[in-house]
Amino acid sequence: MQRRALTSLLHALPNYVTQRSSQSVATPDANTFVYYGPLAVTVTRLKKLSLFSFACSIVGGPLLVLWGAPGAPLAAQASIMVTICGFGFFTTALLHWFTSPYIHRLTYHKSSGLVEVDSLTFLAQHVKDSFHISELEYPDTLRPQVTFKAKNKLFYVDADNFADKELLTRLTPMDPAGTAHGVENLQSGKPHAQGQDTE
Repeated sequence: MQRRALTSLLHALPNYVTQRSSQSVATPDANTFVYYGPLAVTVTRLKKLSLFSFACSIVGGPLLVLWGAPGAPLAAQASIMVTICGFGFFTTALLHWFTSPYIHRLTYHKSSGLVEVDSLTFLAQHVKDSFHISELEYPDTLRPQVTFKAKNKLFYVDADNFADKELLTRLTPMDPAGTAHGVENLQSGKPHAQGQDTE
């Protein structure tokens, strides 16, 4: 009986996996394109882990100082506590600064030109922004991992895993100086324009 139950489970498992996979990549209709950030789960877990370590530094730092060095001067204890808490906040803020443009989900409505993006806040909560595709701007910034700017916010999509290359081109606008932001030429396989040879 156990062997028969195991056989039935093995036969049912591929169908379950296929169903789950198809649900994760399904699009609502033909006029809607949906993109999922391939590292969305990893980024979410990393931010939650960073927030947990920050909370531990806030709670554990003072306790460690008070119990570990009860006879130390008050100024020294305060300095150590501030250093521990400050380091925890700095690493969490740095991670948020680096990952905040990362788009976890992007939905593009072709009929209306509306773009909806999901990203994470400082507290690892999902927040949704929506804008028209004509509102995209060139991201004039030195921050890494940025694709475009919209409504004074920076966003990033993974070009290698973005299926709609035509939409990707529209998400990588030209800067005011006329220099391409860089993704569309790489995706199309065309190099940047070079000067023609003169005879």
